[in-house]
Amino acid sequence: MFAMKISEGGRMVIPATLRRLLAVSDGDTVIWVVHDNEVRLTTRKRQLDLARALVQQYIPAGSAPDLVDELIQDRRKENRNESK
Repeated sequence: MFAMKISEGGRMVIPATLRRLLAVSDGDTVIWVVHDNEVRLTTRKRQLDLARALVQQYIPAGSAPDLVDELIQDRRKENRNESK
């Protein structure tokens, strides 16, 4: 648990120990998640990792579809169907 004081303008300094634990440094973006009147501090990288893990659940094991190629193929198919 970490204690921080709010200074003028609502600013807080994240303690160095916490910054190291979160692997954040100057210029990084952090995300505050508010739930039931409590706040959780996380990082953009952590949120991206969670999103990637969520998406991976829907990709069959052993396959790594190239979504760009799949999108291009779909668009070409739509174009051919419209040309008829």
